[in-house]
Amino acid sequence: MKDQYIKKNVTVILGKLKDINPIYFEDCIFKPGGVFSAKRNHTTISYCYEGTGTLDIYGKSYEVHAGQVFIIPQGVMSSCRASIDDPWKRITVGFDGERCRDFNVIPTVFDYPSDLFDEILMTANFDGRMDIIVASIIMRMYSAWMPHDSNQTDNDLEGIKLYIENNFMLPLSVENIAGKFHMNRTYLSRIFKKAYGKSLKEYITYIRLKEARSLLNQGKNVTEAALLCGFNSSTHFSFMFKKYYNCPPENQKLSKLSKEIGTLEYISTQDEQEQS
Repeated sequence: MKDQYIKKNVTVILGKLKDINPIYFEDCIFKPGGVFSAKRNHTTISYCYEGTGTLDIYGKSYEVHAGQVFIIPQGVMSSCRASIDDPWKRITVGFDGERCRDFNVIPTVFDYPSDLFDEILMTANFDGRMDIIVASIIMRMYSAWMPHDSNQTDNDLEGIKLYIENNFMLPLSVENIAGKFHMNRTYLSRIFKKAYGKSLKEYITYIRLKEARSLLNQGKNVTEAALLCGFNSSTHFSFMFKKYYNCPPENQKLSKLSKEIGTLEYISTQDEQEQS
């Protein structure tokens, strides 16, 4: 099918991953009216960044234009035909693995920006495990495109809150939480803020400060409280604590000590009155 293209740059990956295993990606410019028909033993995801064409699959025809993605599942016969007047320019990634069939529930053709596909092309010069990088991008695609019902979304968000509350001392970030829960970072940030009124980053800070305040009340010094709650430095911790509680963390300890002294003085006074 080489004669169907004016230009075709292919990067072979041939990874050995279990769940999502990238095989190749390519940047193609079709000839006017160029046709490619196949029944592949892997799944492909294509992004049309210029031109138009037709995808024939499942007995239906889809007109695909610039700014749209289309998915061809593993083992499904399909035919792609570039427009004669305005032929396709497309980025395609091919992959197999145990989770490639999860993409079958995603719509066949839909609108989407090019950002994730641009990231894939940028890995062509990457000196390292290209298969892992591309697989992670494909999983972000899945998280962004997978239909979420409201109950499942609520369960996901509650699970994320619980994870933060149990792991606040670790180096958490929006990126690694999104990766752990197989969700697109932008999508996760948006639905978390909508659900709880705080961004994910703000919620992480809120939990860390709340726990640090409790440690200060238990007698920990500022440096100990900061490090035990995931802050990289006591300076940054002090800045955030003052911003949130409107007082420096040292005052929190003094306030706690004052209350304890006041309680002791009250008990001592009561004892004196009872003895007189």
